[in-house]
Amino acid sequence: MGYISNSEVKNIDITRKGFDKRIKVNSDGTFSDTVKIIKKGYHTFNDGENKILIHIKNGDVLNFEYDYSNFSKTVAFSGVGFETTAYLNKRKKLYAKEGINNPKLFFKLEPDAFKDKVKRVEDKLNKILEPKGIDSLLKAKELSRNTKLIAYLKQNYAKEYENLARLAKGSVSPKFIGYENYNGGKTSLDDFKGNFVYIDVWATWCGPCKREIPHLKTLEDTYKNKKIKFVSISLDNGRGYKNDVKKAKEAWKSMIKGRNMKGVQLYADKA
Repeated sequence: MGYISNSEVKNIDITRKGFDKRIKVNSDGTFSDTVKIIKKGYHTFNDGENKILIHIKNGDVLNFEYDYSNFSKTVAFSGVGFETTAYLNKRKKLYAKEGINNPKLFFKLEPDAFKDKVKRVEDKLNKILEPKGIDSLLKAKELSRNTKLIAYLKQNYAKEYENLARLAKGSVSPKFIGYENYNGGKTSLDDFKGNFVYIDVWATWCGPCKREIPHLKTLEDTYKNKKIKFVSISLDNGRGYKNDVKKAKEAWKSMIKGRNMKGVQLYADKA
């Protein structure tokens, strides 16, 4: 059952692999139906614009209520068996607010700030798992995942903090030495002393990288009369070619020629 305000939604869908149930939404925004679940667990609730992960099983009576124009801040759950779905929604919001899916946001913090943030996140992750009614199997998995997450952050902080500090704006650039040059010979960063250096790291198997090539060409044309060197470094180490490094290297050469790629083209399969 549910109610959607400020909406002209006609239907909502409850789906998972091998399962698809469409429920009609009445003109007043209410909806109600009985859904026979093939297998308990994660399903997707979708009204065509807003989408959310829900956890349901036969026997649950899950109630939704939200404002269509402000879904994330207004969606609320109640009924029988709503606790697991409510938890999933709280977890999603917490991950977004704290940047949990982006460890770099943790690793760039100073030591005291890092400790405070990790402690705060750990407490919040455990807090939202406290309500009774959350599926016991899911709760066990989530507690284990939280423990691994916190351990990962703590174990990798010192190394990652140092790496990020070395790459901070104004820091001396890490050097690369002796990368194979498409035009022959070896090339190192020191070869470009006296110039600004724009470094593009890519690979032939990387779709987003290849989509950036036209934009890189535009940059090269824009700054062709400036003291800036455009250096493209390929990491083709066999990925996408059944770990065949030789084929990967040939693909690198072929793509440079086929797409008429300019600038300094370097190969670093072991970088």
